[in-house]
Amino acid sequence: MTEPAATTSQAPRLLHFTQSVIAGAALLALCYYGRLVLIPTLLGVAVALALAPSVDFLARYRVPRPLSAFVLITITLTLLYGGMRLLYDLAIDFVEELPSHSAKIDGFFQSLLDRINHVLNSTKIFAQPTDQALTKSHPIDWPKLLIGGAGSLSEFLFPSSFVPFITYFLLTWEDYLYRASVRLFALERQMTVKKSLGQIAAMLRSVLIGNVLIGLGIGVISAILFALIHVPYFYVIGMLSGMLSMVPYLGVVLALVPPLLIGVGKMSGTGLIVLIVGVLVIHLAAINLLVPKFIGQRVQVNPLAATLSLLLWGMLWGGVGLLLAVPIAAALKIICDHIEPLAAFGAWLGDDLDGRSRSDSTFFPSA
Repeated sequence: MTEPAATTSQAPRLLHFTQSVIAGAALLALCYYGRLVLIPTLLGVAVALALAPSVDFLARYRVPRPLSAFVLITITLTLLYGGMRLLYDLAIDFVEELPSHSAKIDGFFQSLLDRINHVLNSTKIFAQPTDQALTKSHPIDWPKLLIGGAGSLSEFLFPSSFVPFITYFLLTWEDYLYRASVRLFALERQMTVKKSLGQIAAMLRSVLIGNVLIGLGIGVISAILFALIHVPYFYVIGMLSGMLSMVPYLGVVLALVPPLLIGVGKMSGTGLIVLIVGVLVIHLAAINLLVPKFIGQRVQVNPLAATLSLLLWGMLWGGVGLLLAVPIAAALKIICDHIEPLAAFGAWLGDDLDGRSRSDSTFFPSA
């Protein structure tokens, strides 16, 4: 009698597990095939959360929310356009000056290639590639790399153009959308939904504003360092390097790319060494000291969960997925913490299983 009863009790669990797996697979498929809609929506939500405190501040002085939202979005777009324009002009200047330094750059990379070939030829593990083995290189598909599936630049720009409009309507209809979203749930669950939405909003605002401020701080310090070692256009390169430092895991590598591209052929070997060491020290100090203090208190996700989230969303959404991966994991943890059947999964995602957060002593995934 005991064995049939145990088999009967395991059947609902197996059915529930199967349904959960199917629902999870369907959700991932929706995230992948609906990425051109979901990504602009999430970016609009992130920008709206960052600008909401300013809109609320102006509302205290009886400035209409539509007017304040319009002004703030316009200022944000203007600053973004100015930054992109500076980067574009810098790229044009770099391309125009490149021929004059091509000999030095070619010599640098040729010597490096010769050393690599010498090492490969001196061992029996690696075989010297033949001409038949060489394949034709293809240009990088930047839209697909950034948004994880956009087939052309127009497919990338078209959904991106909706971000300002989504941000505007989220800011102007904030109270209505909040109350309407809460009313989608049963009355006994509305208080839990309010707490979850509040925690998610506070977490996203902290991550976004914290990353921007820390990136700007790293950019200012990097610009000072680049000025001291005579990196051309140090004021632009420093800020770009600082913002790239905040890309999860790849930040320390990406932060080195702009100054090295500008500096190779124009700086001495000592200057390049100082540049590399300085960028590494600034990046590691900021990531391990500032990020856990200002962002890690909100994003209580353990390193393994953050890494798996980066892998998943990077595969689904490309470069944008890498930027949103950790906030999505943190939001998922908050939701699971407020749903009793998913509480164990929320504890697995977090870093406070024993009731004590380890975010202050754990290497934060933005590094």
